[in-house]
Amino acid sequence: MALDNLQKLPPARIRIASVGGAAEGFISADDNFTATRILLPTVRLEFASHLGDDFLAMLPDRDQCFCWSQTQDGDRQQRHAAEAVEDFVSEDYNLTPDILLVNPMTFRLFREQDTNDVLGGSKIE
Repeated sequence: MALDNLQKLPPARIRIASVGGAAEGFISADDNFTATRILLPTVRLEFASHLGDDFLAMLPDRDQCFCWSQTQDGDRQQRHAAEAVEDFVSEDYNLTPDILLVNPMTFRLFREQDTNDVLGGSKIE
């Protein structure tokens, strides 16, 4: 029922760009359900058509969903991972600092990230 309700919201915009020879993109929406849209199969299919069947995503808070191709340069991927942690600890309504592996059918944990360094030793639970 929740996914049906999410699907009924005004459509979000997916922006894709090629950066450094590999694609990356994000979702933008005019509501507070931006990040949850990655749960919609149609959204995952749209990203997969540009980023490859298995792509990476960060969802640091409810208003951000940023995805990128695994073929992207390692340094750029590391910057995305660092941004996920920084955004997670600094934004309201945080979701996860971790990096997810996403495909059209499902998603799973790809890289668990520790927030201790950013928070000066105190960990968000």
